[in-house]
Amino acid sequence: MTSHSLSHWWKEAFDLLYLETDARSVEDPRQTAREVDLYLEMGGWKPGDPILDLCGGHGRHTLELLTRGWGPMTLLDYSLPLLQEAQKRGKSQNLSPSITRGDARHLPFKANSFQGVLLVGNSFGYFPHSRDNWAILQEAHRVLKPGGSLVVETANKEFVGKGLPPFSRHRTPSGLVVERSRKLEPPLLICRERVSHPTKGILKEHTYCLHLYSREEMTQMLKEAGFTQTESRLFSSQTRLQQDRGTMESRIVLAGQKPINPPTPPQSPPGRPQPSG
Repeated sequence: MTSHSLSHWWKEAFDLLYLETDARSVEDPRQTAREVDLYLEMGGWKPGDPILDLCGGHGRHTLELLTRGWGPMTLLDYSLPLLQEAQKRGKSQNLSPSITRGDARHLPFKANSFQGVLLVGNSFGYFPHSRDNWAILQEAHRVLKPGGSLVVETANKEFVGKGLPPFSRHRTPSGLVVERSRKLEPPLLICRERVSHPTKGILKEHTYCLHLYSREEMTQMLKEAGFTQTESRLFSSQTRLQQDRGTMESRIVLAGQKPINPPTPPQSPPGRPQPSG
């Protein structure tokens, strides 16, 4: 499968079935709480700071932050089913995030709108071409206020290369069987997923990819997008038994600040080709 054919996999992958097949990572409140603890520490935000949860899915981090008194929170994602689920869950908790559907490369927000931007849950690297991933960093820089900070998370390239099994299989609480076959085609990790039901048969088959970056590559990309005072940490899930959480098992979390008097960021990162089309 070519990188071109994988360019739009994310447009249909994140439905409500995804919440069940990935429940061990995206429906674990203890895991979410640990993640938010780290993001707040690295972001340095205060209650009252407007924060954008970019590619935030069903809003698990948005709702956790609102519960703790942070925000106002804005949640943006492309998946309509996940955004509807976020709205439903927020209403049940008497929480009211601002919810917007959109493409992270072309944000519908004015410049200098937010004190913080979250791009987490391994949502960075969905595009096979670096120019598209870099465009998200550039947009995050644009919508941040001077002095604001971005916290971004991506799969740990070293862990994927050495520790991620090529095949995994698990059963969800409702009895669904989730099988994943993975292969490395540097710089991409390509995964084929099949979800089946004991009596209904195959419910879903799709292929997705992640563009893998090292800590050094991510730090350089942040600098090229105009961020300063960057830092990075490794984050590992607290697993029980031998659960396979895929790329969520080991992640690189980075923070970068938009300078108070930022220079105009380049239209294309140094050393990278200009986007075509």
